[in-house]
Amino acid sequence: MEMISFKNVDITGGFWAERQKINRETTVYSVYDRFKSTGRISTMDCSYKEGDPYKPHIYWGSDVFKWMEGAAYILAKKEDKKLHKLVNDVIDDVEKGVDENGYYNSYFNSIGITEPKFADRDKHELYSAGHMIEAAVALYNATGEDRLLKIAIKNTDYIDRVFRIEHSAKFITPGHEEIELALIKLYDLLKEPKYLELAKFFVLQRGKTKEQEIFANDGGVYSQSHTDVLHQTEAVGHAVRAVYLYCAIADLAKRLNDKELQKAAETLFNDIADKKMYITGGIGAQILGEAFSCRYDLPNRDAYAETCAAIGLAMFALRLNNQNEEEPCSEYADVIEKAIYNGMLSGVSLSGDAFFYENPLAVDLDALNIPRGHAYCTQRKKVFECSCCPPNITRIIASIGDYIYSQNKSRLFVNQYIQNKAEINGKKVEITTEYPKNGKIFIKTENKEIALRKPCWCKKVICSQKYTEQNGYLYFNDNEIKIEFLMEPEFYYANNKVHADIFKTALQYGPVVYCLEEQDQNESVFALKVNVNEKPKLINETFGGLNIIKAFGEVINYSENSLYTAQKPKLKKAVLKYIPYFSFANRGEDNMTVWVNY
Repeated sequence: MEMISFKNVDITGGFWAERQKINRETTVYSVYDRFKSTGRISTMDCSYKEGDPYKPHIYWGSDVFKWMEGAAYILAKKEDKKLHKLVNDVIDDVEKGVDENGYYNSYFNSIGITEPKFADRDKHELYSAGHMIEAAVALYNATGEDRLLKIAIKNTDYIDRVFRIEHSAKFITPGHEEIELALIKLYDLLKEPKYLELAKFFVLQRGKTKEQEIFANDGGVYSQSHTDVLHQTEAVGHAVRAVYLYCAIADLAKRLNDKELQKAAETLFNDIADKKMYITGGIGAQILGEAFSCRYDLPNRDAYAETCAAIGLAMFALRLNNQNEEEPCSEYADVIEKAIYNGMLSGVSLSGDAFFYENPLAVDLDALNIPRGHAYCTQRKKVFECSCCPPNITRIIASIGDYIYSQNKSRLFVNQYIQNKAEINGKKVEITTEYPKNGKIFIKTENKEIALRKPCWCKKVICSQKYTEQNGYLYFNDNEIKIEFLMEPEFYYANNKVHADIFKTALQYGPVVYCLEEQDQNESVFALKVNVNEKPKLINETFGGLNIIKAFGEVINYSENSLYTAQKPKLKKAVLKYIPYFSFANRGEDNMTVWVNY
């Protein structure tokens, strides 16, 4: 299977066209402005010295490179002279900061920093280098300009010499995975075998030696270094680091045709999807280490569910969806859909200029002062001290076209339903849809052999053309297909091993998870009980571009002042007003919950 690049796809209308417009006109500039105001941009020339207003941080460079990658994806679709100049100005500064070995890092190369290079595994040197590579490849593909690519190649060659050839670094594998999958992109662009070899080295050496333990002496679990990758059967540790590593495992499996690596990737994915993923596609339940918890431990109010982790999960699932040579498996595309519409999209405000780092499934304002080891975030922020999520949002929305199509030698597969026009191998295809507002889709194609994913939430398909079904895909031999995946609001329930959600239900409409905000209820969202036997209804009112849903139930009507009483609480009827989960916290601070008593 081959993924079809977003460069072949023009998103022409509907839900994602609006999100891309906001991303292009607001988000990419907002992120740049915040990075400039906090010193990230000004320190890229490595001229910092003691006494200067901004001292670079070990991961500031990675933030900027990730922003550059998102900008490159925007420029690949539409020239923007202002944005292009901002990118080139940053490259001017990077060129000033490169050292005599070709090494670049905005922290370690700064005049006022005397720390040795490649001495501390958790100083993000290789992580930052990976994001430089990805930005350089993206810019070259978008514009044909190679200034940053030349810097990235020299930097990568130096890393290859130090780590794989000389073994002179003080550690063997990255503390924070990322360079592994970036090296694959560089290999795909240049077809230079040493970059594939270096990616293979970093992946296959992980967990084989006793390296510097960087988190709570946990035996390497935090950084997925507790055992070699072929024997990792459970997703553990820092969730973003984990899924970035898993992306690299899947990439290597495909390029090396390695069945053992492929099995390892599939096993890790299944552990996440079946036991450790929120209904929103969020992953990484614990604040401690931003990490996976044990299986089925998915707390709601204290959910960490970092935005970058949902994005990383979508990236991992995309790779697995394209692994099989003949046909994809819909399970991977289903997880992508869940992550992009919920766990990822909740990470950015509707206005496009404020962000969540973590994405809880419940907000309780009365519990704000409970010590948890982290700030309980109830409003999106313009920038974070660790600001990896905002530019990550920018790059995935700009390149969301990557997730729509894949193909084998004869057949085109539609994995996500986004309105677009595309040209693939000289053949045109067009999708017209309001999805996810409804499940109606019209497809015109010059390739009669086409297959459409049947979403996992869909119970009924309405279509006049004949098709066969296999592995979650509907196979057609038609140039025009008019189909409806019947979309109705539906209640979902968690496995009873998920103790946080026992006797609770979540409402979903198509791929979109919904939630309650207290300002819509005139009651405490935690005192409500929904009647799952009465069908929820769409109302003629929208928020976040999608319909609000009305459900019916009861609320505890209890007026006693005592903390405990033998008097049974009375219930009164209530109407519950649900909004899309990704749109919560756009109208001020408020109590919120996804899971509701039933």
